[in-house]
Amino acid sequence: MNPSSTAPGDDDPRTFDDFTASAAMQNHAMDASSLQGLAAALAIGPRRVMPSAWLPWVWDRARGERSPAFANLEQADAILAVVMRLYNAVVAAFEGESVGFEPLFWREAQWGAAEFCEGFMIGVGLAHSDWAALDAADPEALGSIRLLATADSEVLRRLGEDEAEAMLDSIVPSLFEIRDFWRGDVLRGDAWRAAEAAGDGVWTRVRDGLEFLQQPYPAAAVALAEAHRDEVAPHLVAALEAIAEDPALAEDDDYTLHLFAMHLLAGWRDRRAFAPLLAIGSVHDADVIDAWFGDLVHESYGRCLASVSGGDLKPMMALADDPLCDVWLRSAVLGGLTACVLEGDADREAVVAYLKSAAEREAAAMRADAAPGRDGFNLLDSIVAELTDLGAIEHLAAIRQWMAEGLLDATFADLNFIESAIAEPHEEARARMLQRKQGYVADAASEMSWWYLFDPRSRWSEPDTMPGLEAPLGNAPGEPYVRPGPKIGRNDPCPCGSGRKYKKCHGAG
Repeated sequence: MNPSSTAPGDDDPRTFDDFTASAAMQNHAMDASSLQGLAAALAIGPRRVMPSAWLPWVWDRARGERSPAFANLEQADAILAVVMRLYNAVVAAFEGESVGFEPLFWREAQWGAAEFCEGFMIGVGLAHSDWAALDAADPEALGSIRLLATADSEVLRRLGEDEAEAMLDSIVPSLFEIRDFWRGDVLRGDAWRAAEAAGDGVWTRVRDGLEFLQQPYPAAAVALAEAHRDEVAPHLVAALEAIAEDPALAEDDDYTLHLFAMHLLAGWRDRRAFAPLLAIGSVHDADVIDAWFGDLVHESYGRCLASVSGGDLKPMMALADDPLCDVWLRSAVLGGLTACVLEGDADREAVVAYLKSAAEREAAAMRADAAPGRDGFNLLDSIVAELTDLGAIEHLAAIRQWMAEGLLDATFADLNFIESAIAEPHEEARARMLQRKQGYVADAASEMSWWYLFDPRSRWSEPDTMPGLEAPLGNAPGEPYVRPGPKIGRNDPCPCGSGRKYKKCHGAG
């Protein structure tokens, strides 16, 4: 069953209340009215809040820390289905131009307006800084809701009957006014106009499009960011700094703001991104790096870092030398050093000398069986690939020796290829590598549109058949896409027969 597509039933609020009022929950959870208020805030608010952020508050309305006490898996499935039906019913009520929302406290006295408002304000608190623009523009917009959520019974008793009735009657209309405010249909007050002129309104729309995974590619949000880069860039830098300080912010698989920030700032050559990108890369946990970047750690991280480095190579070399860092990320940083050479921001001889020294250290560690690898990959392979790209023919003898010792993976780049490529004239090699996007990030919007996140048919897509996709060339309309051959992994030999791995050959661009 897919609870998100199932209509709510009349018994769902009572079913939810029976569970949350049970002894197992110890009176910590929301009731159905509070849940409906929370869902309303999430539905009409300034940005999307993921279920992983709001569900803990359903079970623990005070702290958002306690876990639900389900008796068994069947009960968990049933209650979560109820929660999602109630949530989706609220979202549907505020979609389009609808004005048909009916709060539970209109139905029966057991569901209170105060509880609804309490749940709503919990939802506001989950994105507190974003809701600040509403308070600045119209301090009274949340007035009745905030009062009912926080006032004690004595305060409520002092309200006259007419005043209390008017306050209750104002709740639902105010919800639709708030919805329209965030949609931009109603711009009230000088404060909101000033925020819009200063770019805060632009950033809100940009972030809404980029913060979490969306299908299809959020081209409008990217274009808006490009058009207002002076206003947007500080927010993107702050997003990277936040991830560097608190890795948990990017644990949600759907979180993508850091990826957009990295590429956009790289395309803009914004040097403010250099320090936080270095800090992010310095995390000594390969699983965290993989969760943050996936394949983009090798495809993009090094080039993005180089793009904002201003040719400052020492911090990049230090990161590449750190044996505690993820080996794929270190490999990417080596590619970033080559990018600096290709773009004219680094001296070729200095980078080649560094690479030769790093290769000798890595070879010595491998001989001592002390070189950290991952998935059968060792850094020496990447160092030799960069030496080859930079035409370091003066070190070909050492490369042959490492190959003879079995320190290099012949499927990464065989000796025949290395001997041919390393002798290529530098300007010809440079033109080829720049054409394959081994230099700085030049067109961030174009590159990002090719991420596997947005193109299910891209080279990293997992399924071999994907029903419902628009058919590419060779497939009749309406037929599922079928990969014409086996999936090519980033470490597989390139099918062109060059002898290099796919990621360093036809997979590079």
